[in-house]
Amino acid sequence: RADAEDIISDTFSRVCDARHRFIQNARFKTWLYTISRNACIDKIRSRRKWGSMWFEKKDTSEQAQMDFPSADESASQVLDRKEMAQHIQTAINKLPSDQREAIILREFQDLAYEEISQILGCSLSNVKILIYRARVQLKDSIPAFIKEGR
Repeated sequence: RADAEDIISDTFSRVCDARHRFIQNARFKTWLYTISRNACIDKIRSRRKWGSMWFEKKDTSEQAQMDFPSADESASQVLDRKEMAQHIQTAINKLPSDQREAIILREFQDLAYEEISQILGCSLSNVKILIYRARVQLKDSIPAFIKEGR
């Protein structure tokens, strides 16, 4: 949480400092994503440089999301949906970082390929390749979970 707050603070500081470099024809969201992404990368690099002690809590109740089932869903359906969501998250986390970033920006943030290209600083064709490879890996991973009877 502290790292996230630092990154948010750093991002908005960078936005203020670089406001004169914003191109009026560009989309603000893409520009902000790029600055935020770079702030995250810098934070990771500084952690590697200085080292850190970071522990995950086994009990994630603080971060747990409360889902209220609809009247149409049974408890087993809610559980199945949560398990599938957890498996998908695990599969996404196993992707290489460049593929993971590209697929998250495309599927969860609903950004266009051109915007992803600008954020990641790579060509449009490279973005398409990253997303394709991520989808293939996820497609291979998720049916294995379904075949287990879930």
